Amino acid sequence: NNQKQRRKWKELDFKTQAGIRCNEEAFQRFLAEQFEEDPKRFDAADFVRYYCGVSSRSKITSDEFSGERWRYLEQQYQSWLREAEVV
Repeated sequence: NNQKQRRKWKELDFKTQAGIRCNEEAFQRFLAEQFEEDPKRFDAADFVRYYCGVSSRSKITSDEFSGERWRYLEQQYQSWLREAEVV
């Protein structure tokens, strides 16, 4: 079987999670709504780098400030998704 085995979200490192999220339309919408930006001009990757205090998403690591910020942002996103499902 040539297919890569899919890993669980929690098994992915933060830089991989951030890369995946930044390509999701819903995540982009969440960031734009929460941080009052124009979604058409909003760049999720730029925002994540700024928010986590790194020059590259590859520098987001679990044992540093950047990882704490990423975890918090992901938690907020999950809450936002749950609220959207209720509506």
